Amino acid sequence: MERELLERIAHNTEPKESFQIVVSDNKTKFATRFNPHIQLKTDKKYEIALVNLETYYSFPNVEDTNNHFSYSPDGGGIWYHILIPEANYDIEDIDGVIQQKIKQNGHAANVTISANTSTLKAVLILAWDAMLKRTGVTLELLLTNVNMLLMFKNGIRGGVDTASNRLGQANKRYIGEDYDSSKPSKYIIYLDANNFYGWAMSKPLPTHGFK
Repeated sequence: MERELLERIAHNTEPKESFQIVVSDNKTKFATRFNPHIQLKTDKKYEIALVNLETYYSFPNVEDTNNHFSYSPDGGGIWYHILIPEANYDIEDIDGVIQQKIKQNGHAANVTISANTSTLKAVLILAWDAMLKRTGVTLELLLTNVNMLLMFKNGIRGGVDTASNRLGQANKRYIGEDYDSSKPSKYIIYLDANNFYGWAMSKPLPTHGFK
């Protein structure tokens, strides 16, 4: 009896054939495929164990202090409250829960939560219909003739900036002896203009009065 027990202990403690698998991802839910496939011997018994787990920001980011989301489908008349279960979520998961709850309430899901990778903050996006309902703005019928369409198309600016003329030489009477009166006057003006797009996006959108 003791001999059999010692043999079992010796068998269980002797080094076994083993290998490790390392998987990683930047999401909390992921699947891994191995190519080529892992080949296991049919005459051996195998056990799988989690040897090490490294996680980052794995603490619950939704808890009882920040799991309430309220919305109003009629511009503030009636409010609906959504309770998000406490857990560790990706932003896509939070958006999925809110979208599902809104649809279960019989409303159109005009709210989207996404990630801004530049600021590392969440962005709450209201759809176009929700914006119109919230602001009460009535848009005037646009583009009633071709000239109105051309006005918008001709006003589009942007694209690749190039300097096709490698040398620009001024010709004005203030430059002294280098001035050539037989040629047209030519001035060089330095303009430092930045962020045209950002400036335009900060202005209110036109809604009416197009001529």
